[in-house]
Amino acid sequence: MINGIAINDIIIPVSNKGKSTIKNATFITEEKLPEIFLEKDIFNIINSKNNISEEIKDILYINSNKYDTYIGDAKKILIRNTNKNKKVKIVFKEEENEKTLLGRKRNEDTIVKIHNKFSPDNIINKIKNILKQKLLYFVNNVINNIYDITERKIILNNLNIPNNHESLLIKDIDYKILADKKAKNVNLSLLKLSIKKFLSQKISARYRSFNCNDESLYQCNKLLINSLLNDNDNRNLFNFIFNNLTIDNFLDIFIYKKEISDFYGFNQLNEREQKILQKSLIGVETVLQEIKDEGNYLLCFILLIYNYKRYFIIKQSRNRKKSIKNN
Repeated sequence: MINGIAINDIIIPVSNKGKSTIKNATFITEEKLPEIFLEKDIFNIINSKNNISEEIKDILYINSNKYDTYIGDAKKILIRNTNKNKKVKIVFKEEENEKTLLGRKRNEDTIVKIHNKFSPDNIINKIKNILKQKLLYFVNNVINNIYDITERKIILNNLNIPNNHESLLIKDIDYKILADKKAKNVNLSLLKLSIKKFLSQKISARYRSFNCNDESLYQCNKLLINSLLNDNDNRNLFNFIFNNLTIDNFLDIFIYKKEISDFYGFNQLNEREQKILQKSLIGVETVLQEIKDEGNYLLCFILLIYNYKRYFIIKQSRNRKKSIKNN
């Protein structure tokens, strides 16, 4: 117990008057700072993948040998706190509002503040949206590889969900769910969500044009996911996707840090189910292909996507230290 804060428990703020109140369910956990992935480590992964083009590999190699201010700034952020065994306390809250600190740049802050497409914060936001879209693509690929269009229509009709976009049963979630999550702790907690919890949130308001009311916007994906989990013929497969895998797990699979077969429950699936998962996956090469003509940006992007979690933990640790110093 530190200043009224229990590790791995709910925080109960303690006042000087002996009274205590609970304000927002909050807990603290400790995590090791993830190992940093720089060019050599990333290239080792990429070079081992036949589905990543030689063109992409060459572009990354050429630009890694050039000095660039933007790439240097991204590295400065990621190289902080390089002690692998150091544990960083992370506070997870249901909501957290960030405050912008005004005034002079601190003397110890050597990072150049940039506010264009090369800004690490802007690239991280891009990564966040890409991760969401590729997750949706993967989940819907699995569904489409199991059910034909007639069967998908029946699923929608049985749940009284408007019969549109049968190829995308699981809909895009509201952009505000990610866009409004600026706090470091909130972004780290999103990584810990199961795929079911992440996709069961309010879907995009654009689906109102398909006669979705507010209640439907909140229930659509959740109803579909629960229905799929109750399909006796495919229950194990959907349980593995929706309950076993987290967003953090999917990111590791997407960038080839890990294989889907590395995760608990995969080996309990039958051969048909394993083949469906492998067939439905999509990798980081799809994004790299889209930005291949922007060499320096491509390298900044790949440094940050391979160090996505590390970026937030370091930023969180740095901000907590500043806050303690100020207090």
